[in-house]
Amino acid sequence: MTPDEILKAFDNIRVWQRGEKPNARIQRRRIRFYERGGICALLAGSCLLFAGVSVSGENHMTRPANLLVTDWTKSYELYAQPHAIWLDASDRVGANEPRLRETLERAKAKKQYPEIVIYTIPLRDLGQSSEGGFANYDDYWKDNELNAALVEAFVKATGLAPRIYLDPDALSLSVQYRVDHNNNADSVRIYAARIAIFRKLIQLYRRAGALVYLDAGHSGWFDYADENVARIATALNEAGIDQADGLATNVSNREPLTDAGARNERHYLQRLLPRLNNKKLDVVVDTSRNGGKTHARQYFLAPNGMLIDNETAGGIRAAFRLVGNWQKDATGDILITPFHGKQKSLSRLLAKEKYTFNAEKSVLQAPPWLDAVGDVQPGLPPTDHPPVDVAGVIHRLRYIKPPDDCDGALNCPPGASKHAINADTAKRQPASVPEAIQAEASKLWN
Repeated sequence: MTPDEILKAFDNIRVWQRGEKPNARIQRRRIRFYERGGICALLAGSCLLFAGVSVSGENHMTRPANLLVTDWTKSYELYAQPHAIWLDASDRVGANEPRLRETLERAKAKKQYPEIVIYTIPLRDLGQSSEGGFANYDDYWKDNELNAALVEAFVKATGLAPRIYLDPDALSLSVQYRVDHNNNADSVRIYAARIAIFRKLIQLYRRAGALVYLDAGHSGWFDYADENVARIATALNEAGIDQADGLATNVSNREPLTDAGARNERHYLQRLLPRLNNKKLDVVVDTSRNGGKTHARQYFLAPNGMLIDNETAGGIRAAFRLVGNWQKDATGDILITPFHGKQKSLSRLLAKEKYTFNAEKSVLQAPPWLDAVGDVQPGLPPTDHPPVDVAGVIHRLRYIKPPDDCDGALNCPPGASKHAINADTAKRQPASVPEAIQAEASKLWN
């Protein structure tokens, strides 16, 4: 979609800022397309591409009333949209208290409610890229008790109810882990532990006065055969969805809201919701990453030891960007050292993190959900009035994952700022990449 086409589409949408009258005229700002990263700034920095959703004059995309404006964060600076705050520190009980306290104090001062993501469950990503979490469930519970006490004090002081999203992907990963490991004893134990703790956490945060949401993965994960939908539905029911306030999907992912001929969140939810033991769920979809068509990030292990990725310039052609180096260790395994993030072995990436490797071409490919490349854009902005073609199924759109946060690919560790990492990586580029390396990479990526 060209800048002129986007502006023409916006002619049919009225966007009102908080405090403005409905008939106020909104001045359109010039759209800037950043050469690296494909970021578009629309309407005073609001990024909005359409992800297959029809746009009409009936859709009044207004910012949710009283939702905390996270204007102290880098993501807000870049995209001018509010987003959830993630509590992901797990080195000790109480490690999340400073960030939560700051968030609640800012929300109290603004008289707005925050959205909080708990992301510290033990064995968090089950060995994949977002590894971490508390060492045991006792510490995890104690940390959540501290969080709940702060939330309860906020609710009593303001009368506002924060929204709490419980460990995105935790249930979905435990379901997948059982499938991948043929329901062995370890996979069943992990699944049971997560089911049990979620039932307790729902009650903990609801007693504190918060609204509590469970996560259901996304359409690219479960919108296949009926047995796939049934598995996640069973997990949600067993985890206490009947006691929860809402359901979230597509957190940190790029699935479209609607898309003819392809899997999408509306279709997935139409299959999932009737199977759940709660017919009054508030359904939220994360649109922080689903605004454009993307493809998997790849890395060329060049013969000279360079690690080159296929980051795009302008969202179309692959650039030649040095992001680290690689070498073989004494066992013959390949060690990959990005500029940012941990050194990892090829064997680990293949066995644990769902990477694939084409040895003939020396190309390593990340799974498509990890910092994809291409037309990387946020989707529709946060609103309590989603487009008419999803209303009735999806009740709210949110940026649950801050759009500037890394997703965990090599050179972009989870939670780090993509903007800052891209800027630093640009500074590390050599004067030129050898022509032979460029020629070889061109054959691989074009």
